[in-house]
Formats: sequence, C-alpha cells, structure tokens
Amino acid sequence: MVNGTLEKDEEDEKNGKNINTYETEEAEVAISMLNVFIEQLKELYNPYVEKTVSLLCTIIKEHPNEDVKEEACKCLPNLITAVKTENQPLAVNLAKHFMATLVETVEKEYDSDIIIVELETLKNVIE
Repeated sequence: MVNGTLEKDEEDEKNGKNINTYETEEAEVAISMLNVFIEQLKELYNPYVEKTVSLLCTIIKEHPNEDVKEEACKCLPNLITAVKTENQPLAVNLAKHFMATLVETVEKEYDSDIIIVELETLKNVIE
C-alpha cells in the first residue's frame, strides 16, 4: 500500500498537483521559523549550519509540496550570510553547493512557480 501511495504522490506531482496536508503546513511553518532563527542569530547559528544544509537540500530536491520547497529555498541565502562573517571559504563552498542543488532541481522540476522561486534563490545565492 505504501508503494501505491508513493507512486500516486509522484504521479500527482508530475501532473501539477500540489499536495497539501496538515503535515506539509506544519513543515512550512517550521522552516519559516528556522529562517527567522538563522536571520536573527547570524554567526551564532554556525554550529548548526552543516545539519541544516543537509536537511534543506534534501527538502528542496525531494519534497512534494511546493510551499515547503519555497520556504527551504528562502533559507539558503541567509545561511550564507550567517557563515560569511566568520568563515569566508565555507560561505563560498556553501554557495557552490546551493547553486549545484538548485540547478539540479530546476532541471527536474515540473511546476513553473517553484522553478521561478528556485531561480530567484539562485540569483540571491550568487549575489
């Protein structure tokens, strides 16, 4: 049954249907709050950057909900800003990693709205 549901979700995503549940709404709010923490804590957030990058990149690549992906994309430039003050080489490496992730997801994405968000994020990462 799980495989049937998973296949249906993937089919819905390809057909342009955005999956919205209580869990996806909670994930969207949680990622939005994470972004606030990153913005406010700046360099104090550095000990958590590695785990956050792993989590956000996975969400951007694999999550079926475009709103959750959009919130995850919004965090990326703020992570670079937080790291930049104390570790410039790490900020450059993060930017390269984010650019590769975003280009990869844009090539696989079907929804034009999320493609626009990912390209805007790519622009912000480059700046």
